Formats: sequence, structure tokens, C-alpha cells
Amino acid sequence: MEENIKVSSETFMGDLTKRVSRLEEGQNELIRRHYEFDKELSTLQVDLKYIREGLDITKGGINKLLMGVAGLFLAYIVGFIVSGGLAPVQ
Repeated sequence: MEENIKVSSETFMGDLTKRVSRLEEGQNELIRRHYEFDKELSTLQVDLKYIREGLDITKGGINKLLMGVAGLFLAYIVGFIVSGGLAPVQ
């Protein structure tokens, strides 16, 4: 009877060793995936930063263009009024 306990105890310890080894391998795989996700996230953050900067530059250019068009429109209206465009025709 004691021999059966020793054999089953050794088998149990071997089984536990295998299970712990599989758990460690799984944990190492999760750590590796976490590292890969962190790398990908950091590259996406850098890309997002460049996109935001590009959008800010584009918005600034569009605002300057619209202000220029509005200025030309106002200059045209003022020129029209000054040249007598609203004076009654005689």
C-alpha cells in the first residue's frame, strides 16, 4: 500500500511539474503579446501625432485662404461702392 502512495505521489509531482511548466510558457507568451501590443500602440500614437499636426497645418492653410477670399470680396464691394456703383444712374 505504501508503494502505491509513493508511485502516485511521484506521478502527481510529475503531473504538477508539467502543469507549472505549461503555465509558465503561457505566461511568457502573454508577456510577449503584451510587449508586441505596446510596440504597436506606441507606433500608432506617433502616427496619430503626425496626422494631428498635418490636420492643424491644413486647417491653418484653409483659414488663411478663406480670410484672403473674404478680404478680396470686401475689397471688391468697397471698390464698387467708392467707384459710384450705388449712385443713381443719370
